[in-house]
Amino acid sequence: MSIQLATLLFTAIAGLSAAVAAWIMYHQTKLSIQWQKEQAKADEELRKREYKLQEVNSKIRIASMWNDFNRAVFNGDEETRRIIGERNFENLSPEMVRRVYIMFSTINVIEVAWLLNRASAIDPDQAYSLIDDQCEILRRDKEAAKLALQGRGYTEGFVYEVWKHAWPEDVGEQETT
Repeated sequence: MSIQLATLLFTAIAGLSAAVAAWIMYHQTKLSIQWQKEQAKADEELRKREYKLQEVNSKIRIASMWNDFNRAVFNGDEETRRIIGERNFENLSPEMVRRVYIMFSTINVIEVAWLLNRASAIDPDQAYSLIDDQCEILRRDKEAAKLALQGRGYTEGFVYEVWKHAWPEDVGEQETT
């Protein structure tokens, strides 16, 4: 084998090696960029989920504070309920105010389950089982439950969902403000 042929052969092998190395680096870079994009997307999804869970946690804390107030009303004296009935409910009787505030506490439990389900923080079967159980309580005092739901700051989507579970025959009659 002549020196020229050996040189040519080594040059060809070196060129082929460089081409293979360049191809490997190209694909490795491409895979790295793809992984970085997927990681950035996963990080963004995680940030969105964390934000949603923080929002749900804030709403749970607010519901807890409202439930403390609700307990004070339905466990309080008749005079307190009379004043609240006059101020917030167009002269409801103290007994009806008591019943409505019991329903507020029940509805707030439903709202927490609904929010956790929407944030994918609870198994949907578990959420709807809890919602259905609490809606059974609403069904037992439809008058007080409807007063509590209507015009009391619950979102339209939530009121519709509760109505659908508690009184499916009346869906469409719900009102919100």
